[in-house]
Amino acid sequence: MCAVAMLALLVLLTGCATTPEPAGPDGQVVRSLPETQPIWQFWRFQFARADDGSARTYLDYLVADQLLYDAVLAHQDAIQLWRFHRRWPQDPTGHQLTLRVYAPAYVGREISRSLAENPLIATLMDQGYLVRWRIDGPQRSAATDPAATSDLRWSVDVQREWPYFIMGVSRFWAGLVRAEALARSTTDDLHERYRAVEEAMLAYWRNDARHALLHHLNGIFGYAPLEYYDGSLLRF
Repeated sequence: MCAVAMLALLVLLTGCATTPEPAGPDGQVVRSLPETQPIWQFWRFQFARADDGSARTYLDYLVADQLLYDAVLAHQDAIQLWRFHRRWPQDPTGHQLTLRVYAPAYVGREISRSLAENPLIATLMDQGYLVRWRIDGPQRSAATDPAATSDLRWSVDVQREWPYFIMGVSRFWAGLVRAEALARSTTDDLHERYRAVEEAMLAYWRNDARHALLHHLNGIFGYAPLEYYDGSLLRF
């Protein structure tokens, strides 16, 4: 990958939902780019664990549907690539939902402003569910490279094409989450609603995703078997 300007690390938010401001040594370089130049921008939401140490994974569905998906839809004409990333290992980062967007910097500013003005963030913080949220860029000097968020262990061709694949997956997931949430919109308690959404989504993955997703993906690759972790060959 070519060496290009990295998006500046922006102010870490801890106790309030204020709009992040640019900071860091590369801020001037990023600001020197054309206003229409897409760059990678990340919004990270770090959640507290339950008292028993488990991750409240339903919060990913809540924040994605109530905050982040609408932010993407509001700027879909200017966003070239986007995706969600979920993780919750027992490590210093812990449970975190990330929205990654490849769009001009002004889109990032508008998304950050709209998120900061949404009272749900402050509510989740006050209730102890949300630890912090922040906006930053890729940890490599590749802010303008569409493939910058791909795994470097993959071939260059796969790195180039994968962002388009995972954007479709994220759109599919977000659309299902929204449909399930709307079906439960009479439930006023957001936490109860999105726990039920998570149950429905996991049931879909368990019972129906093999044909709708894995089988048709396998079909695109000629129904050839793939090697599983234990060395066995699987078709879907």
